Amino acid sequence: MLPSPSDLGVVVVTHQSSRDLEACVRALLDHQGDLEPRLVVSDAGSTDGVAELAARLPLHFLPGPNRGFAAAVNRALADPALAGARWVLLVNPDVRMVEGSLSQLLARCDALPPVAIATVRTVDQHGDLVLNLGRPVSLRQWMRMALRGVGGDWYSEPERYAGEATAAWAAGSFLLVRRDVLDDLGGLDERFFLYSEEVDLCARARQAGWQVRYLPSATVVHPLAGRSLDAHQIRLLAWSRLVYLRKWHRAPARLALRAARVLMILRSLVQDMLRGISPRAQWTELLATLRFDPARYGAAPLPEGRRTRPVPTR
Repeated sequence: MLPSPSDLGVVVVTHQSSRDLEACVRALLDHQGDLEPRLVVSDAGSTDGVAELAARLPLHFLPGPNRGFAAAVNRALADPALAGARWVLLVNPDVRMVEGSLSQLLARCDALPPVAIATVRTVDQHGDLVLNLGRPVSLRQWMRMALRGVGGDWYSEPERYAGEATAAWAAGSFLLVRRDVLDDLGGLDERFFLYSEEVDLCARARQAGWQVRYLPSATVVHPLAGRSLDAHQIRLLAWSRLVYLRKWHRAPARLALRAARVLMILRSLVQDMLRGISPRAQWTELLATLRFDPARYGAAPLPEGRRTRPVPTR
């Protein structure tokens, strides 16, 4: 089945992203192929002039408060600009498409009827592979990581990224999703403020009989090399995992998984201490994993005298 020009809608969630947005949009349009994608930018409380920039680009801009990534995506899905699109691409504003075309991606997905969610080869700004295929969230997997240091959240085996493959979940920085599946699943779960919402979406799709697939015929650049998370980002990552565990696992399994995560963090903490590396990040993650603070699960608090603070990067 060949995609028609209007088959694709693109959703870009922004927060203080004016320096990245134009390059992201131009790269998508340069690699649209035979499509005419409809782009919607769903903003989350930006104060950096992104609205003025968006007015100069071929897209529909939706201003709004910062209620998290999932809420911003759902706001875009409800907009008439995306009506009729058979596929929706969720893409971070700091991601640039550099190889392949959007029309080829849709054609390949249409040729694979079980596929509801797809991602592509991702590299950093130096051309090194970015791991973006996730392992199952299971007690067996997490205990292997905790006790033996085997595996991780991401598949790291090179053969996984050498050709097309399936995965339990894929990173949300560049995610192509069937619109009817999104609608059937009720969109993204807004209980997740940031992180793990894509894990949840993929789990719900697989539960409904669909596949998550990796398509390396296209490549995007996500400049993650040298980038680190601040304390609030680390807490959000840990707390979103806890939200996921609460949603998908009963209390005994949830407790065991949480204990496995604590062991993982402790193992990493000790290893860094033995290497003379500060374990500050691990301490932050450990405390967040041990204690979920709902009052702080949201946008970062503003430093005194500042009007805005960047939202964590996916």
